[in-house]
Amino acid sequence: MTAQKVCPVEELSPSTARRVVLDGIPIAVVRDSAGDVHAIGDTCTHGDISLSEGFVEDDGLECWAHGSKFSLTTGKPSTCRLSSRSPFSPSRSSTATCTSTRALGSRSERQRLMSTLEIRDLKVSIETDQGTKHILKGVDLTINQGEIHAVMGPNGSGKSTLAYTIAGHPRYHVEGGTITFDGQNVLDMSVDERARAGLFLAMQYPVEIPGVTVTNFLRTAKTAIDGEEPSIRHWGKTVKDAMSNLRMDSSFAARNVNEGFSGGEKKRHEILQLELLKPKFAILDETDSGLDVDALKIVSEGVNRAHQETGLGVLLITHYTRILRYIKPDFVHVFVDGKVAEEGGSELAERLEDEGYDRYLVAQA
Repeated sequence: MTAQKVCPVEELSPSTARRVVLDGIPIAVVRDSAGDVHAIGDTCTHGDISLSEGFVEDDGLECWAHGSKFSLTTGKPSTCRLSSRSPFSPSRSSTATCTSTRALGSRSERQRLMSTLEIRDLKVSIETDQGTKHILKGVDLTINQGEIHAVMGPNGSGKSTLAYTIAGHPRYHVEGGTITFDGQNVLDMSVDERARAGLFLAMQYPVEIPGVTVTNFLRTAKTAIDGEEPSIRHWGKTVKDAMSNLRMDSSFAARNVNEGFSGGEKKRHEILQLELLKPKFAILDETDSGLDVDALKIVSEGVNRAHQETGLGVLLITHYTRILRYIKPDFVHVFVDGKVAEEGGSELAERLEDEGYDRYLVAQA
């Protein structure tokens, strides 16, 4: 590799990064706290985000949008899944080039810029013919933007209740605890306010809306979320491309929402909304139910695409581990009798596939 001198290293302050383009390739030139200079690809693997605008840590460069950390020596992500290789082979140098400069701040600043959904001691009940039924009995959960959390558990454990409570379903009564979104009280928000704030629910049983076409529904929803109508020319192409990615025929746009849809079509339509509305957090309530293997792969690809392109935070509710073969969770939470019985990483889901939920139910009994 031929070295190219671009600027004196003294122009780079410790713990800062700058962007340079060499032969059409964007590069992040980083000076760590020890004074060593590194060069790695300047594009986050989650999307078209410049790493040089991120935050320099002792062991890597963090993307400001997703929190992904990239090694200063290899250029590869060390705290996220790699979706595509960096276009630049990293090197070390005593000189660097600069087209812009920015002091990059601390981890605490990055966390301030990223959204957080926080649930504390949540207790929820519903009214039945037999009286009040207590479902959630003190749930604690924190989801940061860019993270994928899987909530698993047997039937009746409270998984869907959690989803609908976050979304604001009027049937579910919050008896105690809090849900905050970037410090704001979600429980004080109306359903549409929660949606505009960046919360999205993909329903287990999507409802039919006779007389409303998919095209009109999507455009109206996008306008309500963004506060302005999307450009007709660009919006049409965006919808067409998103439908193509989900293997949806173009005639689908003229059909009434969920009317006569198969189970797979309903779930694809939910993910189509997810990709077009671009929320900060998505709650997916048993999105895998009723899907065959091919449809499950397509739906999972849509979720992964949204996560990679926007830094979406995901709360994925499921009984089974099969969807987790395609959507890899960062954290797994096991719900039993309205509480979190165990938490762990993806290895916990693998153990559940082998052992099931019997040991939790026996312990409960």
